[in-house]
Amino acid sequence: MPKYLIQTLDPRFRGEIVGVTFTDGAAIVDTDESPAAFAAYSYFQRTSYSLSPVEEAAPAEDSTGPGPEDPGPFDPGTHSVPEVLAYLATAGADEQARVRTAEAVGKNRNSILGGTASVEANPQQGAQS
Repeated sequence: MPKYLIQTLDPRFRGEIVGVTFTDGAAIVDTDESPAAFAAYSYFQRTSYSLSPVEEAAPAEDSTGPGPEDPGPFDPGTHSVPEVLAYLATAGADEQARVRTAEAVGKNRNSILGGTASVEANPQQGAQS
């Protein structure tokens, strides 16, 4: 199974729910990581959280530069926190470092620069019904 972006109703929520840490209302869970991660995914699915599959980054075929339909390198400044976190979840170490540097120079959002998306509060706070 793939990775999933999980979002709470409160976009400012920071805390932990069933072992998954949320930042700015979003977290990534990799269902292949462990039985606990799959159980967390199942919980979020049963309790009506917003779940979106995270697309795996495809390997680059040509590094000669952006083409007409190629938007160029990922720019975190043009994306929301959940979008940036989803991108970082699938990016390699070099690309993660490049995106985090661009974020630090740009919007400098702590929820992105702080590391992983995770949770540390009341489980009911993020639940959707």
